Amino acid sequence: MEAEADLMAIGQHCAMPDCHQLDFLPFKCDCCSRTYCLSHRTYSAHSCTKAGAKTLDVLPCPICAKGIHLRAGEDPNLVFERHYSSTDCDPANYARVKQKKKCPVQGCREKLTTINTYTCKACCQAVCLKHRLEGDHKCPGKSAHPLAQRHSANSMAAAAAAAASAAGRSIGSLFQDVRSGAAAANSSSNGNGARQASQQQQQQQQQQQQQLQARADAHQQRRQQQQQQQRPAARGEARRAAVAAAAQDPANTLHGSADRRRQLLGLPPRQQQQQQQGTREVCPQCGISFATLPELIQHAEAAHSNGSNAAAGLQQRSGAAEEFACPSCSRRFSDAALLVSHSEQCNKAAAATCVVC
Repeated sequence: MEAEADLMAIGQHCAMPDCHQLDFLPFKCDCCSRTYCLSHRTYSAHSCTKAGAKTLDVLPCPICAKGIHLRAGEDPNLVFERHYSSTDCDPANYARVKQKKKCPVQGCREKLTTINTYTCKACCQAVCLKHRLEGDHKCPGKSAHPLAQRHSANSMAAAAAAAASAAGRSIGSLFQDVRSGAAAANSSSNGNGARQASQQQQQQQQQQQQQLQARADAHQQRRQQQQQQQRPAARGEARRAAVAAAAQDPANTLHGSADRRRQLLGLPPRQQQQQQQGTREVCPQCGISFATLPELIQHAEAAHSNGSNAAAGLQQRSGAAEEFACPSCSRRFSDAALLVSHSEQCNKAAAATCVVC
């Protein structure tokens, strides 16, 4: 009895005569200060006589779709006229409020806002969050998107679970089968997509390399053609310039420079030396040529010991007209005194033009 009395002491009864319900979480009216239950907590529900200006009703404006606050005792027509004549009533706001985008999925009336709008990456269609999967809004790229396959795998799992519950098979085994199949499908689709992407990238790289190689080959060919065209012209110009310079000043050539050096050294001219070198002593038996006659005699005695007659003839020839050759310029003299004086002149000229000393 004491426990029941304690329970009856918790909460308060509703002040409405027809209700008088015991409410453990009562509401107290701020106007009449009486306690009411959840159903009679409002001013209009318990017909509060002291509410007065605290009663507040909202009427929607048919022009701007904004709410018009209507207090107790005010005329709705006067309140609407005051709102219509003010700057708050904007007809353009009605289109923004009433004509909102909705989810295009058939049977869905969800209004699309900045919070619940999702744009599909495959078809670029704006849908609500509930139909964000490609399989839910019938996306054209449903078969190629892994999310749609995952969603279809989940639906297959649900159907298989229902069939298993009907057939008495364990749901866990069916879930393992469906999960493995979905994983294989996802891995195969992901692998195929990655393989195709890598192949396309390799093809693009090969095409770029081929284009660069073709450009380089074309540039090399043009450069070679230009060089081939320029080489004969340059050679002809150099040859014509050399001929013109030789015609103007024969001494300003390679042969002229060589003749000047030979003149400083006291040597005979180049043409005279060539003529002297052309008169060499030739062995009558083997045809070997020698610069001087004594060398030829030594060769005949050493190589042709049987040919004593030829060696004797050469000795008679050397005794008849013996010549002496300069060791510096190979110039021949019949007198030894002339050779000595000539050698002294050659040595002086060589010492004057020596770069080292």
